[in-house]
Amino acid sequence: MQLSATRNPRFECHFTRAAADAECYRLSIPARELEKILFEIISKQTQIILGVDNVNEAIVEPQSDYARQIERIDDDRLKREEPVQYVRRGG
Repeated sequence: MQLSATRNPRFECHFTRAAADAECYRLSIPARELEKILFEIISKQTQIILGVDNVNEAIVEPQSDYARQIERIDDDRLKREEPVQYVRRGG
């Protein structure tokens, strides 16, 4: 299927455009509708694989863990980059 370059993009089947007896003759689907369907399919597969009822539950925990790791890394970086104070010796 190919995406049409129009104001309302659609995916159209060009392989059977000339074959009127083919099942997908002139088949097209709005891009937004196809994206929604694909998102639902991927979400359901993710729920099954991760064993959760809601994909958002599985995503929130790792994100908060990543946020803590980023904070820790930033703290370590700041400690290493603290300005060094030089002492002037008289002379």
